[in-house]
Amino acid sequence: MRRRKKLGWRVILGLVIAGAICCLVLAWTLPGILEAARRGFMDDPVGHAEQIRVQLLCESDHQEILQAGREILDQTRHEYRIRGLHRFPIPPDVPIPKPIENLQPHTVEATSHDFLIVEMRGWTNDFGVYVYPENYEPRDPNFKFGDRQLIPGLWYHDEGYWCNPNYGRRIDTLIETCKAKRKETRGESGF
Repeated sequence: MRRRKKLGWRVILGLVIAGAICCLVLAWTLPGILEAARRGFMDDPVGHAEQIRVQLLCESDHQEILQAGREILDQTRHEYRIRGLHRFPIPPDVPIPKPIENLQPHTVEATSHDFLIVEMRGWTNDFGVYVYPENYEPRDPNFKFGDRQLIPGLWYHDEGYWCNPNYGRRIDTLIETCKAKRKETRGESGF
């Protein structure tokens, strides 16, 4: 009888601990899930991220994005020294220019390394661009600018590159498909 009581308490204790762990996991993931639902990613999570990726890589004027990002950098460069942070969100009084706003970024952050991060949320990975000031010289000789240079000073980054060594081919295919569609709509197909 005594053994059953000990076993019963152990089961109850195990259930309480498991319940507490479930609550912690839910508390950790729920804000992200709610944010995704609010932004409409739950309806078509992959499609929405892919639309923004296509817009960024194929349809946007990269020179305009670079210029807009540099405008933000000019207004925020002194902030990281004041705050002492590595990355910080753009202050609310700094307007986000239209070329960047059109990308529907999840975050726009300046860094203590003097570059700007414009980041979008994908369903499985985040992606976006890094905007560097003119004649940028990194402090670290092993500094990685991004995953793919779009134009001088503007680099694409995508967490997909971290997990998949062939991810660059996927992005190349996406860009080539966009170029072919653009040629086709302009009537430059040669047929």
